[in-house]
Amino acid sequence: MDVFASRQHALVRQHSAYYWQTLWLEQLSALVNWSLEYRVQQMVAVIVPIVALVVIFSINPFIGAGLLITIPVVPIFMIIVGKGAAALHKKHFVALERLGSVFTDRLNALSVLASFQAHDKQTELLTQASDNLNARTMKVVGVAFLSNSVLEFFCHAVGSSCSCIHRI
Repeated sequence: MDVFASRQHALVRQHSAYYWQTLWLEQLSALVNWSLEYRVQQMVAVIVPIVALVVIFSINPFIGAGLLITIPVVPIFMIIVGKGAAALHKKHFVALERLGSVFTDRLNALSVLASFQAHDKQTELLTQASDNLNARTMKVVGVAFLSNSVLEFFCHAVGSSCSCIHRI
């Protein structure tokens, strides 16, 4: 903070007044959107589940207790699945980058491959690398579908609990 405070005038002088006015106008609208939309949605996301649990507990304490126990499991599961998907996604991009590098290297060395008649061997290596990339892609897609399926399961479980409340 001390360094920033001592250099703030130098920061302002690096750009024109037009730049700062434009920046201010753009950031002001973003700040207004944040304060009017995001903050309201953040409060609604906290208040609505609490109100719903209070109403459900007043109608049927057993279902309310079940929801109180199972609802925190959803974000925990989504954090675990999200971290796993991120790791798989990162590995997928590494494999994609490697396959691109191998393919580019083979294209650059096409004349050398032709002189040593190594086309078949390199085609086989590229096919194996491509199959490896396809397997990684399917793992990433599988994790994405698993995440979606679990979310739908919990939505249907909560929906069926709510339909039980309506029958009561």
